[in-house]
Amino acid sequence: MAGCYSNECSWKLRMTEDIMHTLRLPDRIGKRWKDLARNLKFTETDVGTIESDKGSTKECCIELLAVRWMKQEGEDATVERLAEGLTTIGLKSVAEILQGVLSGVDDEAGTNKSNQMENSISEIEKNCKKLRKERHQLQVRNQDLEKDKQSMTKQLQDSLEERHQLQVRKQELEKEKQSMTKQLQDSLEEFNKQSQKLRTRIQELEEELCRVKQQLHNTSQECHKSKSNSLKLGEELPGIIKDKSGQDLAENFDIAHPEDDSEDTRNNLEPERADTEGEIDAKLKDLNEQLYRNITSLLQVPETKDKLKVSVTVDLLTRLRVSLQELYSSVLSMVAETCKCNEEVKREFYDLAYHGLRAEHNDVVHRVEDLAAAQEQMSDEEKVEFGKLQQYQTNRQRQVERLENLWRGLFSTPESAPRSIHSEPCVATGKTYHREKPEGAPRSIHSEPCVATGKTYHREKDLKRQCTDPGAKPKQVKPGEQTSSPVTATTSEDEKYEVCFTKVGSIKY
Repeated sequence: MAGCYSNECSWKLRMTEDIMHTLRLPDRIGKRWKDLARNLKFTETDVGTIESDKGSTKECCIELLAVRWMKQEGEDATVERLAEGLTTIGLKSVAEILQGVLSGVDDEAGTNKSNQMENSISEIEKNCKKLRKERHQLQVRNQDLEKDKQSMTKQLQDSLEERHQLQVRKQELEKEKQSMTKQLQDSLEEFNKQSQKLRTRIQELEEELCRVKQQLHNTSQECHKSKSNSLKLGEELPGIIKDKSGQDLAENFDIAHPEDDSEDTRNNLEPERADTEGEIDAKLKDLNEQLYRNITSLLQVPETKDKLKVSVTVDLLTRLRVSLQELYSSVLSMVAETCKCNEEVKREFYDLAYHGLRAEHNDVVHRVEDLAAAQEQMSDEEKVEFGKLQQYQTNRQRQVERLENLWRGLFSTPESAPRSIHSEPCVATGKTYHREKPEGAPRSIHSEPCVATGKTYHREKDLKRQCTDPGAKPKQVKPGEQTSSPVTATTSEDEKYEVCFTKVGSIKY
């Protein structure tokens, strides 16, 4: 009877934290603390609050039993009620442990209470050690997080600095864009001005050409008129001979010197002719200097003989094209006056127009042909410029052909075709003489004689090819196949547009 009473008293014992920790109820209950909370009449709100505040399962169980349930129930928070709740949620083994531990409380009240206290203290110490270990881990984790925070802060600062630098660079690029846009606009304006000047110059040259053609027409009419007068004079001579005696005829008209009738006229025209010849001679020297300065010197620079970039080559050929166009226009405008000059001025004109200019024209033609092979590497703008080069080259070729026709028309007698001192061999000595160049100009490669073959070539690469072959024989020409034209046929692509004149005695018009 006493045992039953003692057991009943044990079950009515109030639940304490010592009992909870001694029996390690939080560890045994584990994840079932939510079911226990609902059995102990706690709401879902309370369950959610405990879970959000504590987090871990053990802490939630301690909060439920020690803080909430024991304080809320007070004296009613007994071991019996807790055991019933554990049995209800399916933790019967935990309830039996609780019942088995507490069944001997009264029997060993005096002896076991101290042991229970020691066990409780030992359990508490273990828990404290565990908590201190967790605290240390949390401190280490906190330090790691601080380091991560500092690292991320530094990365953020670096990102902000990089962003600032990018903004500054963007502003600089905007300024460069504005500057380049302005430069491009200025370049376009300058190009338009130059284009307008060129169009004006072309128009002036066309007008000058028309005037030259008119002068040629007038000269032709005067020649025809002079020939008619000569024929008329020849018809009147027999009548004059019959009417006058031979002595009077000898005194008034010398048959052996019919040109004496115009001696006074020639004497009157001689000063004016000398002035014209002086002006033309000075202009020829100036054009010769322009040819060397603007064209020959550029083509003889070592860098221009190497393979240049396409853009640089196009720009160089454009400059050479403009200079050649101006020189040919100037030469064409001088033809009518030059045909009236003496032989020395004619020879100077011949050397400039039919050797110097023609050689540089051929060189530019070959460079344009070489550039045509690189069209795939050109940009759209460079292709447009290259097309213009080809068109201007065609127009310049027309000027060359027009100059050829003017020479044949104006210098129509064998004596008026000057012997070239540029590449004409001397009959007596067999040597080749070269036209003088401006001071400081290098020896021309357009008419260098080849020692091995005795031929004269107009391009450096033909000179190298022929002079390195001592066994090369000149092409045999049959007597019946010799041409009567002043222009000899050329056999290489490099000599396609070269002008080479034969001996004066063999020229026929």
